[in-house]
Amino acid sequence: MCNKLLRQRKIGSVLLLGLKTWRRIAPAGGYLPPPLSKASMCNVELCLYLFGGETEQTENANMGRGYSNKIYRYSIVEHKWEEISPKSTVRPPAVCGCTIVAVGRKLCLIGGIARDNSINDQVYVFDTGSICIVFFFLLMLLILQSLIEFKKRRRGICGARKLPALVVLFIRLLLSQATISWFTVAKIRKNGNRQISSYSTLRNDSGLKANATRCGHLPP
Repeated sequence: MCNKLLRQRKIGSVLLLGLKTWRRIAPAGGYLPPPLSKASMCNVELCLYLFGGETEQTENANMGRGYSNKIYRYSIVEHKWEEISPKSTVRPPAVCGCTIVAVGRKLCLIGGIARDNSINDQVYVFDTGSICIVFFFLLMLLILQSLIEFKKRRRGICGARKLPALVVLFIRLLLSQATISWFTVAKIRKNGNRQISSYSTLRNDSGLKANATRCGHLPP
């Protein structure tokens, strides 16, 4: 099925499995990721994150044939695809067949095979949580706005409503400072059965360590 969709250049489509039926969801905005083979995907809250895979030149992205290290996000609520541009200088190599698991609002990437058949022997973590801070502060400011308007009505004060403009300004500042980034966790130490044996830099994050270790098998 994957090869058939790849030939039809339909990989950017999203299919919803319901009661024994498939339903295709038309993405909003018109943007689609390029066709990808052996890519990896997982969800964080109401978003799907797509990473890696083998690509070919398409109408949607002139990437050239090869392996990808780009990451795309699909909003289940808005039915919209977008490419994420990390602000960090550290990025995973272009691989296919890697494993990605979600730990809270972070994505943990391990393994994968590059174009030269080398195996990725590092663990990368992608932090998606900073954008969620925007919505938290937006909620807090909207609550504050409601309280101010409620007090004004009780006092009979009819003044200019300037708080929404401040809310918009604050959101723009947060978005400009948001850090969506990859960072290297640790280099894998491999033993005879090719499993991860230690994560020295994860000793202060037990939740991340437990989830990362479960996906620690590398391709043979």
